[in-house]
Amino acid sequence: MHKIKILPNKHIGIVFDPRSGSHVLREFLSSVTESINLGELFNPGRSNDKYDIYTNSLLKGNRNFSYLGISKPNILDLDTCEQDDSENIETLKVEAEFSNYIVFSINSIPYGTRRENLFKKLINSNVIQCIRLKRADLLSSILSIYFARTNSIWHKMDPNQIITAPETLKIPMGYIIERLKINLEIDKDIDKYFPDIPTIYYEQFQNNLHNLRNLFDGIPKKIVSNPYTKLGINYKKHVENIDEIEDYYEQFVNDNKEYFPQYFGKLPHIIIPASQGRQPRDLSQLKMAVGI
Repeated sequence: MHKIKILPNKHIGIVFDPRSGSHVLREFLSSVTESINLGELFNPGRSNDKYDIYTNSLLKGNRNFSYLGISKPNILDLDTCEQDDSENIETLKVEAEFSNYIVFSINSIPYGTRRENLFKKLINSNVIQCIRLKRADLLSSILSIYFARTNSIWHKMDPNQIITAPETLKIPMGYIIERLKINLEIDKDIDKYFPDIPTIYYEQFQNNLHNLRNLFDGIPKKIVSNPYTKLGINYKKHVENIDEIEDYYEQFVNDNKEYFPQYFGKLPHIIIPASQGRQPRDLSQLKMAVGI
């Protein structure tokens, strides 16, 4: 695998799927490139008033502010969101003029029509270098989202923090089906608008900053630390109907092989740890082996 070249005159935009290690990657790149960490810049759940304070401070040259947090309004106005997207991109262009470079991430799940319009704006900007972040074991990330929303636990900020194992749950199949459908739509959009975007899989670094450093070219050899770690929970062990879910996931993967090369020998550098449990097989090869 070729290393990703970090360009010194570009903002870094990480297009990610939830629960794929985006905080780990963003914090790392922000530290080694000494770029401003703008968090999830295009997150529609971010409070507009807090974002306005942040942006105004940024444009006035203030660099001393803490993370402002995220809220979830009950209603999101699409026109307002798209106006915010345009303003955000203009902010990035202004910052580039003053050589204040930024690392930000784009949560790909919630956008729908807005996602397509945002991608169009991003590719027309010449000051952004985009990187795709995925998790090879997509099912694990989908289950992680469900448990995070159920337990309101998203990140482990303190290495000494004790995270108790969640209770075993039965997850509605409709949730799994919808999440997989959305992910496929996102992949198609990214293929359309960013055909040459370099892709990183979480399994390539698994919280290990040394492994993460080896994925990039053109970054300083400085020592960094990272406040974020994954919770380290195998959620598959806590799903009552996991066999049903894994059967569906396996068939979905086989029906859409183009978007899951990690399962069909096309990404030999991607190794999904055995601790993450059962992974989809190539059902066509399995049928040939048994003579069906």
